[in-house]
Amino acid sequence: MAIDAGERSRVPPHAARRPRLPDALAGTVLTAGVGYRLLLLLTDTPPTNSDEATMGLAALHIAQGREFPVWFYGQAYMGTLEAYLAAPLIALTGPSTLALRLPTLALYAVFALLAWRLTLRLTGDRWYALLVTALLAFGSDRIVKNQLIAGGGYPEMNAAGVALAVLAYDLAAGRPGHRLPRWIGWGFLAGLMVWVDPLVLPYVIGTGVVLAAFRWRELRGWAGALLGVGALVGSAPLLLDSLATGRSPVSAVLAASGAGQPASWAERLPGALVLGPALGMGFCSPGACAGWQLWWSAALPVLVVAATVAAWRRLRVHRRPPVPAPGGGRTVADATAAALSLALVAAAV
Repeated sequence: MAIDAGERSRVPPHAARRPRLPDALAGTVLTAGVGYRLLLLLTDTPPTNSDEATMGLAALHIAQGREFPVWFYGQAYMGTLEAYLAAPLIALTGPSTLALRLPTLALYAVFALLAWRLTLRLTGDRWYALLVTALLAFGSDRIVKNQLIAGGGYPEMNAAGVALAVLAYDLAAGRPGHRLPRWIGWGFLAGLMVWVDPLVLPYVIGTGVVLAAFRWRELRGWAGALLGVGALVGSAPLLLDSLATGRSPVSAVLAASGAGQPASWAERLPGALVLGPALGMGFCSPGACAGWQLWWSAALPVLVVAATVAAWRRLRVHRRPPVPAPGGGRTVADATAAALSLALVAAAV
């Protein structure tokens, strides 16, 4: 894996010239993670479900040119990006679960590679980035299901969320080269994910705040215009559907959030803060958690507080200059890394 300009600034010149063991190991681990998931797909694991069947039906209709659905059939939210990604494969090979899932496998590979690069940008520590890559290479039953089953939303959110963070770092730190394409790319991904699944909005907002804080002057010019164009193109399916049906785009966001469900806050909070983390990470059986399996729900707030304190202390130490140099610099890069870490923690909360 190549070392880019921002990462070189954190490495002694003599070290940058010799091959890096963590890089080679990270490539091996990433390949193993993709291979492991491919093996699962070839053995029809994890088992499919009705949501995936619905997405597969949409992909078949797209491949046949019969319909071009904007939303998951039966609801007015959750975009059908997975169906459009799988449609060319289904047109070539016919309908199958494997054809439907190969795009989600590719999304995992993008997610894992970008997670390596994001960790390097935020920490500059290649061994720590290797640890993160190794943790992401494997996973519990629940994690692998969310990454591979083409049931809508989850596989895309992983890759898009990390891509937004990487682009936000590159832009905010003033990394040279491809500035305007990066602005368009960030806007496009943000708009696309608002259509696909608004659950990723906290990460859109968090990385967007970092961009605004560090590059507000640039945003007042062509950068802001191109970001806006990218966002309009990415969210075009949602916007065009709203114009055609008269339905407010906000209604799709609220529907995805579950705001209209009858559950009370007294029911929502324990589900989100006690059961949710343990179930979501796969520490429990699919339907219930034993008391001892809820340890992650207690550990997670501690880790969140620790990450917040660490990021805040780094941000206070590395104050950015009033007018950063166009090419960035170590001070600006460190301040950007601290601010983006804080934004990611806030988005997770």
